[in-house]
Amino acid sequence: MAEQRGHGDFAMKLARGSAPNVFVLTSIVWREAWNAALGARLPGWKAIDAIGGALGHLAVTAQPLSADFAGTRFIQLYLYAHRVDGLQPGVYRFWPECAELEQVKSGDQRVAAAGLSLGQDLAGNACVTFSMIGDLGRAAHTYGDRGYRYPHFEAGAIGHRLYLAAETPGLGATGIGAFYDDEVHHHLNLIPKQGQVVYHFAIGYPVVSA
Repeated sequence: MAEQRGHGDFAMKLARGSAPNVFVLTSIVWREAWNAALGARLPGWKAIDAIGGALGHLAVTAQPLSADFAGTRFIQLYLYAHRVDGLQPGVYRFWPECAELEQVKSGDQRVAAAGLSLGQDLAGNACVTFSMIGDLGRAAHTYGDRGYRYPHFEAGAIGHRLYLAAETPGLGATGIGAFYDDEVHHHLNLIPKQGQVVYHFAIGYPVVSA
């Protein structure tokens, strides 16, 4: 049975995009720390470019990923909005069926995001952080043992698109591969059937090392 959209405190409609035909890889990876003392917010227009545009590419109406599992999505995306104009601080779930963000948890998430990402401050100092939840069980049921890889492939492809979306307006981005699995699931109120965290990601203003 298809999962039904909840009724959160806040929902935001995102612009739909058209995905590229193939994976576009970027060799520029920001691994700098974000300085919380700067208190820089992600302006509204950059939020649209870096979040709305990137997630619009992931809507079900967009062209699918160029892969043999392209007809099926295994990743559920959650956002921790820290300093984004137009978004109240909190945790949001992205619904690709309607290209919407639904607020599932309100309040300052900076300490939680950093703690969940194995105590890495950049996850809390960034303007926005992501958790990618993969449905490993459904992938394995659909494609057999090789299906275990597909949620990870999909998460990587989403990460590449977020890198490009962040770099275009002059922001920085970084993938985060270390996190406390069980704590992430608990914080997002996930039940076992809803999947397993496979990737974290952060977008913000990089502080270039001297």
